Amino acid sequence: MSDAAERVAAWRHNKRRKGRLETLAYARRQDCAAYIMDAVEYYATSKGQGKPYPLTPPQFRRLKADLKAELFVELREQDLQATDTHPPAAPLPEGMKQCKHGHPPYPATKKECPTCVRARKRRQRKRKTQATVG
Repeated sequence: MSDAAERVAAWRHNKRRKGRLETLAYARRQDCAAYIMDAVEYYATSKGQGKPYPLTPPQFRRLKADLKAELFVELREQDLQATDTHPPAAPLPEGMKQCKHGHPPYPATKKECPTCVRARKRRQRKRKTQATVG
């Protein structure tokens, strides 16, 4: 694998690893705090206690920080195990470019990433309408 392909694969891997807690919370349509509270309640009720522990705000913040740290350690270990079993990402096909923002590859004949172009045009149109209205 070329140096550029290795750097892209490493960048994608780091990007996926950083947002794991937020991704799990988003999948349940919750914010991170609500997701962690659900985990605490599940843990408390799964241990045979009928109701969750009453927590004061400082206890909740400390517990949240501890859980987040433990969760990151677990996810990092899972990530390391997953990277050992998966083959490296394939290099880009001939005549394709990779966007620096992580969008899908696009033909090398194009001057700019089509996804970036669409996003830029949307932002310009939005700014233009806000300027005419406001």
